[in-house]
Amino acid sequence: MLLDPLEEEFHLPTALVERADGLGRVDVPLFTSKDPMTSPIDDDIPEPVLYRWSVHDAYLMSVLAPGMRVIDVKPAESARSALERILDAASPPRLVIVHIDASMPAQFVRPLDELNQCLLDRGIEVWNCSVGDIRKTAVQAHNEGLGLPSTRASRDGPLEELLIVKTNLNSRGCPEWSLSPETRQALGWPPPKESPLHWTSEYLVMPRGRIPANWWLDDQAAIERYVDNRYGLFYRTYFCGEAVVLCEGTANTTVRRMRDADNRYDFLLSRDLAIDEAAVSSLETPAADVFCAAVVYAETLGLDYGSIDFVVDDGGVPYVIDVNLTPYWGSSPGDGDMLRHLRQGFGPCGYQRADADGRFA
Repeated sequence: MLLDPLEEEFHLPTALVERADGLGRVDVPLFTSKDPMTSPIDDDIPEPVLYRWSVHDAYLMSVLAPGMRVIDVKPAESARSALERILDAASPPRLVIVHIDASMPAQFVRPLDELNQCLLDRGIEVWNCSVGDIRKTAVQAHNEGLGLPSTRASRDGPLEELLIVKTNLNSRGCPEWSLSPETRQALGWPPPKESPLHWTSEYLVMPRGRIPANWWLDDQAAIERYVDNRYGLFYRTYFCGEAVVLCEGTANTTVRRMRDADNRYDFLLSRDLAIDEAAVSSLETPAADVFCAAVVYAETLGLDYGSIDFVVDDGGVPYVIDVNLTPYWGSSPGDGDMLRHLRQGFGPCGYQRADADGRFA
């Protein structure tokens, strides 16, 4: 996806938002969009289609676009079969969003790039069809390929250095474990294999010297350097087309998640602002560096929709540690401003149609 601006123009409001930077209180301009889109809607524009394989209903997409037409993925189906089912409607969609909750989504459609090209040849936009592997090792390999800082750890090093042991598969591999033996066989996958973390519900942070030797050879594990900072600061970026939300928070937990964050602030942005010097300079460091790194990572990976998680060290250097193509949201309706902003990324007409007061159904 190119760095095209959103249909809505962005501006800096006169009000400033306060945030703690650990050294005192500072005022930081908050990027935000104008009022929700209330321009006339062309009723002839087909709605998007969600090409989905899921294991629960608590996804961000379910909140962003309730009622979107859904076509369920049949694991290991051919690209031709998937294309026929997607086009089997009164009118072809203008946008197809690939929403496969698995660490290697490219294996669910054979081949996924052929489906992508067939849809593009018909003038249909496709999201996330270029992202084939988001395992932890693949995330760090992409960092290294871009010259971005990597958290990949080696077996050699100071025995007292803190490392973090993760499952190589996203979401602890729960989506993959949910597959039936018949589906795994169709995909050409062996029976599921337990990771070193199968017995615990959390990642493990421990000194290098305490990590069992066989864990370094286990392809179900990903061992990374544990990157931290004295303020407990961390970030998550959400992408929906050109719309971006940069979430900043602090936490004193060892493994941090945005739902546990204190002092959380959401910056409502767009991809094109990453190449706007004035806009980037108005963000505080390290938020500005995280935002720019997130856009570069998303553009080069082919991430049209999803989330990217960052940690930062005491020098403010950002590290990509996780990519999610199907972000979890939970049962809460969440922040209305954030959701309205992300919905703009569906295109000039948005997805949810605004009423006269700018509210979405």
